[in-house]
Amino acid sequence: MTLWVLGLCLMMLFVGGISIDLWRAFSERTALANAADAAAVAGSSAIDADHFRATNEVRLDPALAEEQAR
Repeated sequence: MTLWVLGLCLMMLFVGGISIDLWRAFSERTALANAADAAAVAGSSAIDADHFRATNEVRLDPALAEEQAR
């Protein structure tokens, strides 16, 4: 009985360790996706205001978009 309980405790420690690793990996993946989404939104908001005022056409300023995305 004692060996069975020790084996069960070791198995629970092993499963607990795997679940913590998987939780951290999922959390990091979510954080990276959020960072990529934030960079995309920041880059897409870099509208060339002077060109818009002159022609009423919306276009991005590539240098400003890259700067804001970083």
